[in-house]
Amino acid sequence: MMFICTRCGFTISKPLLRCPKCNNILHPEHGLAWRIHEEEQGIWRFKDLLPNIQIRNSLGEGFTPLIESVYLAKNLGLHSLHFKDEGRNPTGSFRDRVAALITSHAKTEGYQKLVCATDGNAGASLAAYAARLGLKVVTYVPRDADYSKIVFMKSLGAEVVQRGESLDDVYSFVNNIVAGENVYNATSEANPLSIEGLKTIAYEIYMKLGDDVDAIVLPVGSGLTMYSIYHGYKELYDNNIVRRIPRIIGVVHCSNVGILEKLGLTNYLCEEKPIIGLSYSFPPFMKEIIEVIKSTKGVIVPVSSKDIFKAGEIMARYEGLFIEPSAASAVAGLIKVTGKEIERKERVVVIITGHGLKGYEQYLGIKKRERTTIFYKDTKTEIIKLLKEKEGLHGYAIWKNLKTKVTLQAVYQHLHELERKGVIYSKDEGGRRLYYLSWKGKRIAELLEEVDTLLSI
Repeated sequence: MMFICTRCGFTISKPLLRCPKCNNILHPEHGLAWRIHEEEQGIWRFKDLLPNIQIRNSLGEGFTPLIESVYLAKNLGLHSLHFKDEGRNPTGSFRDRVAALITSHAKTEGYQKLVCATDGNAGASLAAYAARLGLKVVTYVPRDADYSKIVFMKSLGAEVVQRGESLDDVYSFVNNIVAGENVYNATSEANPLSIEGLKTIAYEIYMKLGDDVDAIVLPVGSGLTMYSIYHGYKELYDNNIVRRIPRIIGVVHCSNVGILEKLGLTNYLCEEKPIIGLSYSFPPFMKEIIEVIKSTKGVIVPVSSKDIFKAGEIMARYEGLFIEPSAASAVAGLIKVTGKEIERKERVVVIITGHGLKGYEQYLGIKKRERTTIFYKDTKTEIIKLLKEKEGLHGYAIWKNLKTKVTLQAVYQHLHELERKGVIYSKDEGGRRLYYLSWKGKRIAELLEEVDTLLSI
């Protein structure tokens, strides 16, 4: 099986996400026949629209229910509202569609070890599907990953390594590992087979509702799911199966500096901690997010944690669906834009990406785990200490001087947050933006020195 760039024609046999020549998404070879194979399991019923992989691993993923709203549609005045409940998948999330394809391909190609960057759901799916094929899985997660998801992954046989502060950090770290080892990169956001798995959501919506969908609302983490559903509809449209592609409404957490800055929505930025599952600051599919929004005349909707938890409560108490917070963000976005970007006469589908048991800790606000240390060095701390030693550094110089391994994008996010909190300030000098500690930042640096001294005693 080859992976092909539809823009410049580049081909490669390994599952590389982007073309090294033009940076376009690579897509695997596959058929285009709309035929449902009832004899197959899971998403392999769409095998004529999927890559031809010799081994077909499945736990019965996909074909999740489209549930008609009994409360929100009425209270929002919507003509039609359905929830595509991906929490019904074998491990409780939409990621199972991806794991079915990726583990099948890895086994077919002879790999024994898979690695992935994840904040939980992708790792759990991968571990479950890999277990059926006898494959070893190592998952790398951020430090703030849900403890319940870590336990889930370990229970399924995965080795779990906590690394970095954000998904951006973990994603970069895993890419470096794969470059130097004979392992299979099963990170959803780095493997084009993920798109093939998730595009089947679009197929299933079409099977149930036909062309009778005006808008699809979904959470935006990396942008992968948004692009995949669009890609699925685009294939149906190009093959004259559907007459139109629904508008796609993406919902982000208000802490997402990357997307909100890119779209000129910085007035919605907040200082809240990101919701797990939505914690990419600079999504790997940023270019595709913009493409989908423009192509479908969709919008990006920022919501707060309060909006999200309220939406989760409404779904549980009035729709009977317990959904994880990242999934509830889509409902929060729907509530926010109904009567505005979404007209009440429209027919809407909301993608519920995961079951509430996958993120219950966030609802309860319970302590994730006991800390064995009373202080640890995070990136913001390192930046403050560095600027105390060397004032007037630009972003790239700060990144090069940090002891912590993070991406350049993550450093700029930390700088943005520190500046907003008044810890640092910046000014343009000689065509470069240089960063300095404010009086507040200098005081924090002094306190950090005192803490270091106490800990060394």
